[in-house]
Amino acid sequence: RNLPIELGYLLNWFRDILIFKLGLPGSNIINADRIEDVKLWASIYSFDDLEEVIAKINTAHRLIEQHVNPKIALEVMLGEIAKCKR
Repeated sequence: RNLPIELGYLLNWFRDILIFKLGLPGSNIINADRIEDVKLWASIYSFDDLEEVIAKINTAHRLIEQHVNPKIALEVMLGEIAKCKR
């Protein structure tokens, strides 16, 4: 597994949600084929939530690159992301 690449996919997903929520052009959305899902998730997460989620993903990515135990880094990230959804 290449966790940094997979975290990049996850980061792109939440980036797309943020772009949609900001009302930026759809041409900036990477997952345009999933636009209905992007819309749904944009209705669930606030701007603050998305900022926190993106920060948590970036932190996990950095920790994994610094050779922190990937399982622990991912478990912490997922737990913190679960708290973000309001």
